[in-house]
Amino acid sequence: MANEKDEDWNFHTILGQGTAVDVSYQLKSAKLFLPFLYMALGAPIMFAGLILPVVQVSNLILQMVCAPLFVRPLLRKWYMILGIVATAVALIVVAIATYSAQAVWLAPVFLFAAAIMGTSQGLSTLAYQDLIGRILPRDRRGRLLFSQAALAAVFTIVIAVASKLFVDHPNAIGEHLELLWAGIALSLVAALITVLIRETPPQNKSAQRAPAPKATGAKKGILLDYLARLSAALRIDWFRRFLIARMLFLSIEMAMPFYALHAATYHAAHKGSLSTFVIGSSLGIIAGGMVWQRVARVSTPAVMALASLIACAAGGLAIATFFVPDLRLVWIHGGVFLLIAMANEGTRNARKLYIVEFTSNEERPYYIALSNVFIGVFGAITSFGFGVLAHLQHVIWPIWLIVGINFVACLYARQLSTGRKPATA
Repeated sequence: MANEKDEDWNFHTILGQGTAVDVSYQLKSAKLFLPFLYMALGAPIMFAGLILPVVQVSNLILQMVCAPLFVRPLLRKWYMILGIVATAVALIVVAIATYSAQAVWLAPVFLFAAAIMGTSQGLSTLAYQDLIGRILPRDRRGRLLFSQAALAAVFTIVIAVASKLFVDHPNAIGEHLELLWAGIALSLVAALITVLIRETPPQNKSAQRAPAPKATGAKKGILLDYLARLSAALRIDWFRRFLIARMLFLSIEMAMPFYALHAATYHAAHKGSLSTFVIGSSLGIIAGGMVWQRVARVSTPAVMALASLIACAAGGLAIATFFVPDLRLVWIHGGVFLLIAMANEGTRNARKLYIVEFTSNEERPYYIALSNVFIGVFGAITSFGFGVLAHLQHVIWPIWLIVGINFVACLYARQLSTGRKPATA
């Protein structure tokens, strides 16, 4: 009975904590908010394209270093708190710098904040994924992830609508910053709720599978040790296929910053534009929460495939606004963010569930770290390349490439296992 009480308590506590975290991330995300704000302040597009790669690189460095920490029990929630608070502090620096913005300081300030955000979110995300795998059963994990995303989207819409209707600002920048401060406040609320989680040792020993792949030979440093572990993991069929899928699904994960840059070229100085885009992305998350829970009951690869098709539709709509000036309306760009947010929500939670289903408590932190680091490197290089292309040509060119990869990702997702049974090497 005690364990059942702890499980119920943890489910509702993590639901509240995760909802607050998700709302704060939506209000101040590195995918939508920071690139849009940076462009609104008149910064060059090249550096705006660097924000997400810096987040990814700092995230992967953290996960390379910190994965071994998670073998220690009863500390995961404190890692989560540390990551959440550090992110809030970095964004306070951004908010303060923006009030007296000078072009020469914008790039280092935003990139510094992106580095802190990546490091902090890497720590809290790794702790969170490992924690829910240990203290919640499989059937409640999926319900938790999709439910908290939908709840967070509702609260985000309420905040964004209130910002548009009830607070008057002399310019668009003041309105944008209000959303940032709201996100910072909710981060601190999430940190307080995290303290209430009851982190207990794992009770079920029968579900353990093969141990995580270990490097052979003497350790010669973090990088070589990581490469040895990755080499061992790549001999496992399900993990190899999973990495290929994640490489393709980067076209969904990294799409939103380029859609933000595209929208900012037309609407950066328009009051209410960023709030509208936040509302659009939140509606996409709500729609995803209703749809993906049902599709995930069939299989997580089915979620990935359908999400890729929806991402193609988002890209197609963005491309249409480029060629047809009459379509360059705030609400139509909001529709782009609705579609891509829905697609991203599906692949983001599907890959979390996929790797949890295939791993035991002991091996999970290593597989999460291995995949995140590898994809982080690949994603940073790809995002930077797309940013350079956008700077030298036009942001529409990366969007064309993103849509093409979305379609390939849909085809590949159909080859993945359903994840009901652990794959063998």
